[in-house]
Amino acid sequence: LAENMRRRAMIEVSHDQDKDGVCRVHLKLSDGLGEIAALRLLCGSETQADKIEANFRASAELYYNKIMEILLTDEREA
Repeated sequence: LAENMRRRAMIEVSHDQDKDGVCRVHLKLSDGLGEIAALRLLCGSETQADKIEANFRASAELYYNKIMEILLTDEREA
């Protein structure tokens, strides 16, 4: 229970919609000492934002590792 609470405290998700109807989702991951990743993504709808939030909340570490793997891959080797 304590570990689950600690993990949940390290993951932040939210979304907003501006006056023109543009929806953005905000995703943050912390390591307990500070923020290690933050993403702001344009979404097609609030439903899409909810899905992105749920998926990130469930697997934030996996997404972080995948992003790092992609960004650290030398394109010449791919």
